[in-house]
Amino acid sequence: VVLIYLLEKKIKNGFKTVFDLAFNNFNEILDMDGHGIYVWSVYTIGISMILLSFLVAKHRIHDIKKKIKTKNASS
Repeated sequence: VVLIYLLEKKIKNGFKTVFDLAFNNFNEILDMDGHGIYVWSVYTIGISMILLSFLVAKHRIHDIKKKIKTKNASS
């Protein structure tokens, strides 16, 4: 019984520390003590590059399928 109590207490304290955020409001998240412009610009550039690479790959796959279709139609 004591073991269960200690385990429950540890779990409750663990959840408190997991959800104890470093920021109190949304403006603090954006500002990040003056570093927000650097952090969010890097996130924006990174996500943009990933999306761009997917779009380029999708376009290339479409072009290759089109070439294969044309080649098979002429054969």
